[in-house]
Amino acid sequence: AQIDAVQGSALTMALDPTAANVAVEQNGTAASLVREGDGRFTGRLTLTRTGYIVITAGDISRTIPVVVSPDRLPSVRVTVPGRDLVYAGGNPRITFDARATDDYGLRSLALHYTKVSGSGEQFEFQEGEIPLTLTRASSREWQGGAARSLDELDLKEGDMLVYRAVAADERPGDGRASSDAFFIEISKLGVAAGDAFT
Repeated sequence: AQIDAVQGSALTMALDPTAANVAVEQNGTAASLVREGDGRFTGRLTLTRTGYIVITAGDISRTIPVVVSPDRLPSVRVTVPGRDLVYAGGNPRITFDARATDDYGLRSLALHYTKVSGSGEQFEFQEGEIPLTLTRASSREWQGGAARSLDELDLKEGDMLVYRAVAADERPGDGRASSDAFFIEISKLGVAAGDAFT
């Protein structure tokens, strides 16, 4: 009576009519069907928006409503440290923990960063990624962890690292989502200037 599908789903049809010709229309656009050796007509449609399909076989016509729902983006968060950090020096080791869930399945989970160096009006920005060791509770629920020292992150006085977790779902397209961004700053004054960059 009705087709309910996630956006981007493929609809496969197999019709076994008594009529010699079969026509299919999707939201006003004709779609082609192929007659197989067993006499059936087969075809495939991609469902991108809510609408309808009309199947006509001889004098018989049937309209089927199609309701398309968007695929929700993954839910991503950084649980550890889960806050901004300011260090006056030393070489502490920082543990990162990121979590991601998706309604259908995940394709990737990574920790992206932007390193900010310089002062005044002379700033340099360097993009990068901290590889995560992934633990998959299921195809829809992932956890990633990593640990780095300030030396390994190459952070010096006045530097700041702005980082966030990024996850992509397994469906085709650019279904990516990011967590909140946090920063790690090296400042002997112990005063965070990071809000301006975040």
